[in-house]
Amino acid sequence: MKRPNLLALPFAAVLVVALSACGGAAADEPSAPPSAAPAAASAAPSQTPTPTPTATADEVTAKTLFPRLDAALAAVQSYDLTMATTGPAPVQLAGSADLADGRKNFAASTNGAEIRLVNGILYVRLGERTRGKFVKITPDDTSNPLAAEFSGFRDDVLRSGYVGMEGAITSIASNGAHEDVNGVVATAYTVVLDTSLLTPDAAASLPTDPAAPLPARVRCTFWLDDRNLPVRTVLDVGASTTTTDISNVGLGTPVVAPPAAQVTTVMPSLG
Repeated sequence: MKRPNLLALPFAAVLVVALSACGGAAADEPSAPPSAAPAAASAAPSQTPTPTPTATADEVTAKTLFPRLDAALAAVQSYDLTMATTGPAPVQLAGSADLADGRKNFAASTNGAEIRLVNGILYVRLGERTRGKFVKITPDDTSNPLAAEFSGFRDDVLRSGYVGMEGAITSIASNGAHEDVNGVVATAYTVVLDTSLLTPDAAASLPTDPAAPLPARVRCTFWLDDRNLPVRTVLDVGASTTTTDISNVGLGTPVVAPPAAQVTTVMPSLG
């Protein structure tokens, strides 16, 4: 089962920001998760809530960190998220992931643009450019000129764990302190990655300044709860800092396709 790599989520932000810029969408602040269905059609959350956890007490090492994260994320059925990047290319994003019963559904919005990936179909709304509707894009549709550009989106945003990063950890440190992260008790672990030891795909997933090369070292801090779930991740890459928070674990906003009346197959001009 493919599970989300929280370090790769900036790819989703890049996509919606690029679409927003091309489509001339209004620069709105991202609202709460964009994927909720109308009240009459809302699906029930896919997992019952769990008690507020305490911070993890087990030792976390360079060898065990990513396996722990993978195992914790593999147990997640749904969640909401926020992501903010500061630096040369600032971005704010809000979204949801719905992974129950083998689904790989994801939604995100930023700067007036919105995407929903539902059952392998991508829906894109670009404000006035798409007349307030979602353009339906089937990634494998060879007749659609935009399909090829988005064909890798499914794998990029929900690809398996932290593949390609395991051997790049040069240090890991924690003071063991328990901290409150959005009402959840968590312990911070700071990791330094040697980017020369990342696989090309892993290196490409990191948010960077397009005008600057990937630095030799990047720092990432994970706040882990007692399930080893990274309720907050802060990634420092050069002059950019990306903070990703996940919440409502097991009670995330359902990610559903837009109503038919809000969907069009007419492709907007992105020039």
